[in-house]
Amino acid sequence: MPRKIVFIKEQIIEAAFAIVDNEGFDHLSARKLANALNSSVAPIYVNFVDFEDLKKKVIEKINRVALEMAIQSQSGNPLKDIGVASIRFAFQHSKLFQDYIFGKFEFDQNDEMNEYVLKSIKEDRELSSLCEEEISEYLEKVRIYQIGLSIVASNKSTNMYSESDLIRMLVDMSKDIIYSIKHR
Repeated sequence: MPRKIVFIKEQIIEAAFAIVDNEGFDHLSARKLANALNSSVAPIYVNFVDFEDLKKKVIEKINRVALEMAIQSQSGNPLKDIGVASIRFAFQHSKLFQDYIFGKFEFDQNDEMNEYVLKSIKEDRELSSLCEEEISEYLEKVRIYQIGLSIVASNKSTNMYSESDLIRMLVDMSKDIIYSIKHR
């Protein structure tokens, strides 16, 4: 009798992540995941309470990937790094990004990301001089612009801008928003 292949949770999560990254959340199923693992569906249900539990773990992995991309940018401006990471994530994981934008899964802002944003605001020379209401306005406007640029980045079939073009646009608009808030 051949030896059973044992899968650990992380291997299953990685395989599920690969499926949703390439094909989208709508294409993730126990059968497709089992085929990717070259096994039956049993390892999935042995390692996870149910399929929804596995999906939650995949979303946690997406959160980790997004946060790591923000931290890796290391430009000296953490808020810029978050925007740059969003655009890079959209370029590198376009299907996942589109699924998020169009509500195929919920992407909870995790505590780590929220802490990173708050720390970034306190450390940013330009933003630290703004009052709380102005900071909220800035974050809302930049986020809307960042999402728009990230949607452009994720649309590879009609993409006429490079990653660096979109990052430059984001940085320029961020400066324009700060200037506008300060000089009203």
